[in-house]
Amino acid sequence: MIFKKNSILVVDDNPFNRELISHIAKEKGFKIVEASNGKEAIDKIKESNFVLVFMDMIMPIMDGYEATRKIRSMGLDIPIIAVSAMSFKQDRQKSLEAGCNDFLPKPLNTTDLEDMIEKYSKGKSKQEIDTPTVKYFVQNINFRDFPILLVEENDGLCKKYIEILKKSGFEVTRVKNGSEAFEFIKEERFKIILTNIFTPGIDGLGLLILTRRQYPQILFFIYTPKYDPDTFQLAIQQGVNGIIPQYQFEGSAIRMIEIALHQRHQEEVKQTSTSNMIKIAQDQLIGFGCDVQCKFCDIAYYSLKEAGGDMARCRHFNKEGRCGIIVADVAGHDVMSSYISAIFLGMLLTIWDKNQNPMELFKIINFELNKFGYNETHVCATAILWDRNRNKMKIATAGNPGGIFINKNPDGSLNYKEFQGGGMALGLLKTHDLFFEEEVSFDKEGFLFIFSDGIEKEQLLHIIAENPSMLDKENFCGISQKILDGVLAKEKQKDDMVLATLYIRGEATSKLHYGFLSSYEGVDKACEWFNENLTHENFPKGKDKDLILLAVRESLLNAVEHGNKYNNNAYVDLSVSFSPKELKINISDEGAGFSLNDKIKQIDTLTDIRIGSRGLPLMLLASDKVEVDGGTVSLIFNNNVEVIS
Repeated sequence: MIFKKNSILVVDDNPFNRELISHIAKEKGFKIVEASNGKEAIDKIKESNFVLVFMDMIMPIMDGYEATRKIRSMGLDIPIIAVSAMSFKQDRQKSLEAGCNDFLPKPLNTTDLEDMIEKYSKGKSKQEIDTPTVKYFVQNINFRDFPILLVEENDGLCKKYIEILKKSGFEVTRVKNGSEAFEFIKEERFKIILTNIFTPGIDGLGLLILTRRQYPQILFFIYTPKYDPDTFQLAIQQGVNGIIPQYQFEGSAIRMIEIALHQRHQEEVKQTSTSNMIKIAQDQLIGFGCDVQCKFCDIAYYSLKEAGGDMARCRHFNKEGRCGIIVADVAGHDVMSSYISAIFLGMLLTIWDKNQNPMELFKIINFELNKFGYNETHVCATAILWDRNRNKMKIATAGNPGGIFINKNPDGSLNYKEFQGGGMALGLLKTHDLFFEEEVSFDKEGFLFIFSDGIEKEQLLHIIAENPSMLDKENFCGISQKILDGVLAKEKQKDDMVLATLYIRGEATSKLHYGFLSSYEGVDKACEWFNENLTHENFPKGKDKDLILLAVRESLLNAVEHGNKYNNNAYVDLSVSFSPKELKINISDEGAGFSLNDKIKQIDTLTDIRIGSRGLPLMLLASDKVEVDGGTVSLIFNNNVEVIS
């Protein structure tokens, strides 16, 4: 570190303001270093020692509030003077809570400016920053004092869950359905309800609603085998204390109950606990979008404090390998930061399926954040639309670092390619043209790392260079956690850290793929593409080509009209695979799918080929087999001529 005894750091995105402060400070014999945003300020402070900092509070990239908190988290008690045109009482208070020593309103008064330099450059009033750490776990709570009513029909799951709960000290009573549970609740001896969302009679959500109306003091938790954003939102609205993914029950249930008990304890002693509740909601939203973690995406996260803002989420859009990944960083580490992160994820989960394009996603969220006035607590984000089977990707960034793709050479040496990062944070400005976007195709096997600014590129590369075996495919599971642990083993954590790692296979599958945004023109072009690829060599023998083309067209129209409901921003994927025995065509849309059996019953009486009814009469007539899996319709054509090898 370079020590400059008489240096003052001036941080402001307006060069005129920097010049004014610098001129007066230079007249008093100080050396001046300038920065145009909070991120630059942090970099300067890492390089030099300053006697005083003048910090503008509203700046792009990183504002003064976040920069001040980061400086304090570094253990530095250097005097920081907030400089802002926002000079209401609450603005001054917010600056002091962030860690500033004093406040200087704009437009700047030269006399006041000179007084600040005189007062603080001599070290007369250095504020010691004391940021208390709130612990989740309360030692004086006896779990036996909180009897649990478990609602589970399955005997095997029930036995497993009771064993976990009793091992932690809880008293557990089991019932098989929601109706029976509500009769037990009337006894008012249970402090906690833990239920499967799917139960006979009254289901988990119904039981939650009834319980909240009559017995609001009971802690209520739902576990679910499958994540559904609409159900999640409804449960949150009804006041659920926690939603537990069923596959994470053993690792998450006790901790989530313990956090809720701590929250209740805090309320009883009249201590503030808003940040904890928001953190609980945020923790439930950080993680994987699939029921089971896939072998292509790995996520790890370390929060700097109980109230944080960083987050990561993945989303599986269809069985053809279309996925979405979000890594986001909300400015600050306070209650507002956690609140904004929950708001951000609520927006994301509501619109993600229908707006898979990363840039369109950013535009919508940015508009909503501005509309509701959340611009001061902005969100830096990276969004990815990943076609796994085609090794193609769209990446958009709004204030976040760019990603890094790393792969190994045959001799074990490493190559890496860095993707563009930066851009303007979401919610900071109304304009949409300051987000960055690029399309990428991968032709080599490797790993793509996406991270928040709590992780530096050099740290990541250093950890991997020390242990290149991390990049072996068989070591993929848990790679993100290993890297974060490696960073923290060498350096003190300075910010929230979130890392998403994607395994890139490097070669496309044997299927042929075609994708398009929903439109009738797109359907026509997709049919042309299919016709060109349905050659004599791969055409199923004994089939009518025109009938196959009509069936494919009807399925594509079904995707546009019914699955995507004419949404021009929604995708349709057409995948074709050939084998000696069959031709299989998958058409995937962004809808929830439909019950094939129910639709077949509706058209059983039809004796002619009629367009409509989702195109099923024609699909069923032309195909040897039709399958529906969520938003994917599969048309299967058997080769009726025996292949002689």
